[in-house]
Amino acid sequence: MKKSPMFALVVGLGLSVLASADNSSAIPEVTGFDCADAIQNVIPLLGRGEDAASFVAIDVETELKRQHKSSELQSISCTAEPEIKAATLNDENSGEAVLSRLSVTFPLEVSVSAGKQTMDMVVDHQYLAENLETTDQRKVTQKFIVKSQ
Repeated sequence: MKKSPMFALVVGLGLSVLASADNSSAIPEVTGFDCADAIQNVIPLLGRGEDAASFVAIDVETELKRQHKSSELQSISCTAEPEIKAATLNDENSGEAVLSRLSVTFPLEVSVSAGKQTMDMVVDHQYLAENLETTDQRKVTQKFIVKSQ
C-alpha cells in the first residue's frame, strides 16, 4: 500500500503534538560555565558526562523538584571557578599515588519559580566521586547546599 504525503503530514503533526505535550517545562538560561574550562580534564571523572553546564543544570533542577514538585529552574549561572579537592592512595604494587576521591563544588546562582513565586538563591552544588581507584565500586554522590536566598 502506497502512503500519501497527506498521511505522512498527519502522522508528523500528531507526533509533534505529542512531543510538545511531553516537553511542557521551559528550558532554563544557563550561563557562566566557561569558569569550569580550567578543570575540563577532571569533569568526566564525576561520571556525569563531559558537559558540566548540562549535567549541573539537570541535577540542580532534579533536586529542586525533589524538594518542591512544582519548581521550575528559570536560570542557573556558575559564578566562579569550581573548587576541587582530591585524595590519593598509594598503589600496593608500584607505590605510586592513585586518585581515590574527587570533590568538585560548583558555586551557583539560581532562579527558580514555584507556583506564582520566584526565588533567587546562591548555592553550592557538590559532586563527590569515591573509589576512583576501582572500576566496579565507584560511587558519585551530590550535595545541594543553599547558602542564601
